[in-house]
Amino acid sequence: DEKGAKMSKSKGNYVEPKSILNSQGADALRWYFLSGVQPWNSLRFSERAVAMASKDFLIKLRNVFQFFLIYARIDGFDPARGGSAGIASARPSTWGEHAGRRPPAERSALDRWMLGELALTIRTVREALDAYDSFRASQALAELVEGLSNWYLRRSRNRFWGSGLEQDKLDAYWTLYEALSTIALLVAPFTPFVAEELYQRLVRAAWPASAPASVHLDEYPSSEEFPVDERLARGMALAREAAALGRAARAEAKLKVRMPLSEA
Repeated sequence: DEKGAKMSKSKGNYVEPKSILNSQGADALRWYFLSGVQPWNSLRFSERAVAMASKDFLIKLRNVFQFFLIYARIDGFDPARGGSAGIASARPSTWGEHAGRRPPAERSALDRWMLGELALTIRTVREALDAYDSFRASQALAELVEGLSNWYLRRSRNRFWGSGLEQDKLDAYWTLYEALSTIALLVAPFTPFVAEELYQRLVRAAWPASAPASVHLDEYPSSEEFPVDERLARGMALAREAAALGRAARAEAKLKVRMPLSEA
């Protein structure tokens, strides 16, 4: 239990699984066990811990998904618009020449970084799952969603808020769409129900005649689908570390994030 004692009905510290399923959901419970600790270590269990694990990953992912849906509807962004009617798959590598979709190399540094992180995560997750290391795979997925939510989306908000649908805004939509639809496939073994919802609303909704009927019937992503700029990845990692150190220094000095500084 959460105090480190073995769970037992006689002790009164046993948690009925059905209560957790009803309050937090099956995916939250699965994610907590897969991402909590290495499987050979003991795991302290409580509903609060499951809720925190869900907040740090599933709710964060869902918030990014809802952001995309809201603004895509406002701007009328449709990933299938202008695409080939004979498309054989909904995988990124076969999307072809869709309206406004530029190759990653022609997009901004922020977009190229996000797609590069996607490729690196795919590589890590595949290697970890091939070795039956679900913990390492889940940590890579958590870091990817964290970067998507708290770095890429925060740096890109002004691009989505702008009027019209100019090329830079289209690049942001395509990058976010490609990231979310690929994450749906990546998390399918971990959180099958959330993955299915993302897949149905992002991929199947766009290509109902050609995409597989379920996320669990589609192919697992390949890291070769997205380019990786190693120099950009290192530079962005340094920028994120500097930002984190800055926030930590502000917290220590009790200065709010929005308060200007004369020097740092």
